[in-house]
Amino acid sequence: MAESLIFKRHSYASDHELQSLATWEFPLPTADPSAYWLIFIHGGAWRDPTNTYQDFLPTINALLSAQSVPPAAIRGFASIDYRLSAHPNHPQDPATPPDKFRSAKHPDHINDVRLALQYLQSKYDIRDRYILIGHSVGATLAFQLLMGQLTTALSSPQIAEPLPAAIVGVAGIYEFYDFVYRHSAPYVTMVEGALGPDHSKWNDDAPLKASYAGLESGGPKVLLAYSPEDSLVDGDRETTAMADHLRADGIDTDVIFIKGEHDFSWQDGKQIATLIAEMHRKLTES
Repeated sequence: MAESLIFKRHSYASDHELQSLATWEFPLPTADPSAYWLIFIHGGAWRDPTNTYQDFLPTINALLSAQSVPPAAIRGFASIDYRLSAHPNHPQDPATPPDKFRSAKHPDHINDVRLALQYLQSKYDIRDRYILIGHSVGATLAFQLLMGQLTTALSSPQIAEPLPAAIVGVAGIYEFYDFVYRHSAPYVTMVEGALGPDHSKWNDDAPLKASYAGLESGGPKVLLAYSPEDSLVDGDRETTAMADHLRADGIDTDVIFIKGEHDFSWQDGKQIATLIAEMHRKLTES
């Protein structure tokens, strides 16, 4: 279980307390140079402070318990926190210090993910030996990472290090405008809080609207998952459209159905562990 691992907290930038990440390593690190880091990006609609790096713990425990990925094939685990937007259900005193005040706007969230990966590269030399796992908007951020310099907003800070070997996107949001208008009013507030009030610009940096053709080595392998029981994100629309788009751009993409409500996959951990094991199998067989 995770308590048997060496746990560390790291700050990858100094502007905000949420610019931090956590790592878990085995007491005796694997000597296998082909082992992978498993790196998680939590969800929470860009704004929920109850979603943190700890959301990865159930999956870590499930992987260690089942050993569906051999421990020798895992270099370590990491989970990224990032600056959050304001949440109406979690108000803060306006006098809250800037390094604790949640007021992030796009592209703050993705830029923090970029900074976190740059930190991991410099600290652990992860190269392209990592699988990036994202839940909900964590999956959104994982694919925005691939978008590189397609837009001015995403061009700084740049990520010079290799992109991931694979991405596992779970219950992801890949298009913003139509997604919001298929749902209720709270979704408008949610997306405006992160992306701004100009609805016409929401999709400028939507993963579904980007081109992934021409990524080096054909881009990372991709595994997308969604649950038909998810009442928050309609995966039959979001995931199916994203999978078709990625395949059209030549990205090796599979889709797997999972069970349960929106947050069940990370709360339970077993299903995400199974997805990671499936992706590891694909990587080792390629």
